[in-house]
Amino acid sequence: MQCHACTKAASREGTSSTMPMWQPAVGYMMLLASALAGTLVIRSKNERLAVLVELRAALLSGLVAIGLLALRGHVPLLVVVVPGQAAVLCAFAFLHESLSRVLGRPSWLRLFLAFLLPPYCVALAFFTLIHNDVDARLLIASAGVSAMLAWTVLLVRKPAPAALKSPLRWMFWLLVIAIGLRVSRCAVTLTLDPNPNLIVLDPIQNLIAYLILLSALAQAAGTFWISVCAQREDDRARADTDGLTGLLNRRAFEEILARDLLALGNESLELSLLLIDLDFFKSMNDEFGHQAGDTVLQRVSMVLRRSLRPSDTMARFGGDEFAVLLRSAEPGQALLVAERVRQNLIHMRNLPGKRQVTASLGVSTALIGDTPPLLLERADHALYRSKDRGRNRLTHFGDDDSPADHNSLASALIQ
Repeated sequence: MQCHACTKAASREGTSSTMPMWQPAVGYMMLLASALAGTLVIRSKNERLAVLVELRAALLSGLVAIGLLALRGHVPLLVVVVPGQAAVLCAFAFLHESLSRVLGRPSWLRLFLAFLLPPYCVALAFFTLIHNDVDARLLIASAGVSAMLAWTVLLVRKPAPAALKSPLRWMFWLLVIAIGLRVSRCAVTLTLDPNPNLIVLDPIQNLIAYLILLSALAQAAGTFWISVCAQREDDRARADTDGLTGLLNRRAFEEILARDLLALGNESLELSLLLIDLDFFKSMNDEFGHQAGDTVLQRVSMVLRRSLRPSDTMARFGGDEFAVLLRSAEPGQALLVAERVRQNLIHMRNLPGKRQVTASLGVSTALIGDTPPLLLERADHALYRSKDRGRNRLTHFGDDDSPADHNSLASALIQ
């Protein structure tokens, strides 16, 4: 009975038809080789692109898979089926891994290689050596790849930065199409062509195989596109961010300030600008070194994040000076926020040399028609009035430049 099944399967795979498998396989391998060479060229031009290693691994796995499957009928079937289909599955696993890396998701590649790939190969080997069944092998291979594609669908549907939403949407539909092609191939095999000839493909099988390859190449291209978009977003963030504190830099802050001031006349929006200058910071740098000064600046940035509201925008303006854009904050509210910052800075502990950090603060509330230089000038004026009056003080521009009543503000904060 077993010999009869083997003979039947062998006869099904040896029947002549329209196109030998090796002919389209050569074309497919040339496409993959060209894409692989393209990644090497890109690598020489852009070494920072995140996914090139995994993308090359995926293309190389696809190249090996097609090369092995093209040898069907010339080498033992076990040599073709198990390594070939395993290479196909690995190719899609590497694509999944590359997307995980770009999107900052956990890597599951080692888990896949250790626990998912071995039973997949065992099942293929069983239906090759023990019970030679082409249909079963086709279903196992399609199910394995479809499961990997579905896993990748879940990955691209998770929340992502705005700059990646469009390419991820395209990738989602590419993955859905790829799963549909795999399901269609199984449907065609089980209904229209229950005895597929995998050495010489008929027109339908050849068309489906061609579309599957095109969809895989499209996924590789989509992964590359997502990586490029992610790198651009990272470069933009780096250009807008202070490298030491992680806050916005002055250029990015002034762009946001200009935008909000333009909207000030069109919307019911209140804006206040807070400038913060650390007192005697230079002496700390001179006494304990620049590394200690950097530690203090990082701690100050943490205090600002903890003290401010989600709607507020903060930046390191340069040196030991920080700026905060307070949205929906009339003068009284702005003073309360500024006083909370001042007090939290005073209560910082475990600083270099057990020193205490204080700051002088200046606040200015925006007026309709204000420009960034005008608002900054007023806040800067208030800041220097705080310094002139002995530092560790808060001044609001326009209140006769008088220092804020810290006791009253402290009481309001407690309430």
